[in-house]
Amino acid sequence: SVRAIEAKHGLILEEDLGDLRLKDVVSKCGVSDEIESAYKAVLDALLLWHSHPVAPESAVAQRCMDEAMFLWESGYFAQHCATEYFGLEQLLDQTWEDERRALAREAAGLAHVCMHRDFQSENVMFCGDRIRFVDFQGARLGPAQYDLAALLFDPYVTALDAAMADRLCDYYLSRCSQKMTLRSFHIAAAQRLLQALGAFGNLSLHKGKDWYRAFIPVGLERLALVLGH
Repeated sequence: SVRAIEAKHGLILEEDLGDLRLKDVVSKCGVSDEIESAYKAVLDALLLWHSHPVAPESAVAQRCMDEAMFLWESGYFAQHCATEYFGLEQLLDQTWEDERRALAREAAGLAHVCMHRDFQSENVMFCGDRIRFVDFQGARLGPAQYDLAALLFDPYVTALDAAMADRLCDYYLSRCSQKMTLRSFHIAAAQRLLQALGAFGNLSLHKGKDWYRAFIPVGLERLALVLGH
């Protein structure tokens, strides 16, 4: 990860974060208590990330998760997952349109923090007793619930069951500085899973990354779980 930049001479100081990701840590854990402990450490680091002040002139402050961006995400799902992957474009009727717009409006109304936007197990690195985040080029102002949902409903990790995810959600909500409701978490989770499913469809169909097909059933199961709340 980049630690410092010296613009005059074009120098960049980088840190080697190794290759131990949260996904790898979970796969090596012998019992569920170890998995939950690892996730709590990640959530503690995420709380610090979300509390970081954002300067008005910064690149992060110049872009945000507004209603148009959330609509882009559900449109991405509609095109690459529902239509191209499953051939179910006939289901994208006016009811779908009304519901995705209502979802985007409510998501856009949530309080904003410095959001990672792709906060899943492959982007969290364990470096000894330190935790580092990578691939945050999409960072912007947006709801903290979106990052939380990206982590707890991550299709890459199947060892994180629903009961543990609920406990970890409570852990984060009890420690965050702003008041959050479970409904706001589920609204953000639905948005995140729509985006992820659109990405899995696009990557497998158009980018030659066929292994992403395996994550679509898991993503759909978790989306159904979220929508059932």
